[in-house]
Amino acid sequence: MRIPPLDVRSAGLQRPGVSCGRVGPIRTCLGCRTRSEPALLVRIAAQGGQAVVDEGRRLPGRGAWVHPTQQCAERAIRAIPRALRQHVDTSPIARWAQDGLGQSPDRRNERPMDN
Repeated sequence: MRIPPLDVRSAGLQRPGVSCGRVGPIRTCLGCRTRSEPALLVRIAAQGGQAVVDEGRRLPGRGAWVHPTQQCAERAIRAIPRALRQHVDTSPIARWAQDGLGQSPDRRNERPMDN
């Protein structure tokens, strides 16, 4: 009697280091160094020699990711030039952290308004 091979995916078992499903991108917060999905983070990019919040997530170049909390934003200020790999003025990010951080970056429930 021959025993059929075990299908790892259908049995719900995984080998260490092997992923069975598709996982979206994961980013690391510069402030707290925890990994999260991009929908929970804010992207920071360099524009004109300054570090700015990339609300549309479309600015060219390298990006840095930060949780939209004052603690993470303040901790990340020192690491932003290194993450962007260029000397940038981080005062816009410091002002952004002090002024209440703006809107939440979680765009999963965002829908266009029908007027």
